[in-house]
Amino acid sequence: MVPAVHMIEGAVLAAAWLIAAIGTWMVVRFCAWERALDRPNERSLHTHPVPRLGGLAILAAFILGATFLVLLHRGGVRFLPRLLLCLLPVTIVSLWDDLGGVSVMKRLLIHTSAAGLFVFWDKPMLNHGWFSIAFFIVFIVTMLNIYNFMDGLDGLAAGMTVCGFGSLAILSHLSGFGDLASLCCVLACSCGGFLVFNFPPGRIFMGDVGSASLGFLTGTIVLTGTLIGAFSAGAAAIVFSPFLVDSIVTLVRRLLAREKIWISHRSHYYQRLVLAGYSPRDAVLMEYGLMIVCGIGALFYELSIDRLRHMIMMAFGAGYALLAWRIEQIERFKNDGNNFNKVSVAGR
Repeated sequence: MVPAVHMIEGAVLAAAWLIAAIGTWMVVRFCAWERALDRPNERSLHTHPVPRLGGLAILAAFILGATFLVLLHRGGVRFLPRLLLCLLPVTIVSLWDDLGGVSVMKRLLIHTSAAGLFVFWDKPMLNHGWFSIAFFIVFIVTMLNIYNFMDGLDGLAAGMTVCGFGSLAILSHLSGFGDLASLCCVLACSCGGFLVFNFPPGRIFMGDVGSASLGFLTGTIVLTGTLIGAFSAGAAAIVFSPFLVDSIVTLVRRLLAREKIWISHRSHYYQRLVLAGYSPRDAVLMEYGLMIVCGIGALFYELSIDRLRHMIMMAFGAGYALLAWRIEQIERFKNDGNNFNKVSVAGR
């Protein structure tokens, strides 16, 4: 019986990948009307209009695959109906924003309401006290917006989902939470199918309907998995640290520079790599390498004693500081070269 279930699960994961790939192709083929195109702006790294509703294919594959797994396990992932119902308003307002534009305050209100509904719908979460409840809601909304901020390079957000939820699936399986591991695998496979058309040079973007929905799913699944003991908060933080560190450090730097943080920009580290001369493909491959290292580091963290966990965290902190310094060196070298060329041209 067990091998048969595993075979069915494998077929579901393959189907999720295929549905996402076919769905993405259909969006590329049939959804290239004006309002569905992402036109270059001051934040963009692309130079021509690109369809941006690929997130619909990801969500379709995830919802179908996850629902089938719940039926297969007879309700194993019990929070999935609540998760999908709370995800619905986030998806709707994000699609609305992709097609016509929604004010920041309206989006934030709906995002916060969806996160609050998810938290207040779960009685065990309410037992942690009001301070923890507020933190849970803020965490979900923060992850949603971090995914939105980081979705500015072909293959980056989808790649983070594949690597991140692939890692969470391993951690959940080792902890005995096979149902949650299967759910994480479905989400990873759904983004894997989308990556067929989104890997640089991408033919399609996931849009806010994809990035906001993935951020909401990340926040809710990470929160739930941590509270039920499928993996530790530290391991989850390491897994998604490529997004967390880039977003938080960039936000702090912009605040210190007294910049308007709600205005589009190109100062994330992944954007700075491309602006410094790396191709989008090279930049995203370097990010993938970092994500894989973080996944392995999270596994070591989870299997280690407390003293070693502190050392692993310190090592990752030092590593990120070194990476930030290296990127600044690359930028400085490029700027010095550009200034030298300008001087040479002027001298002629």
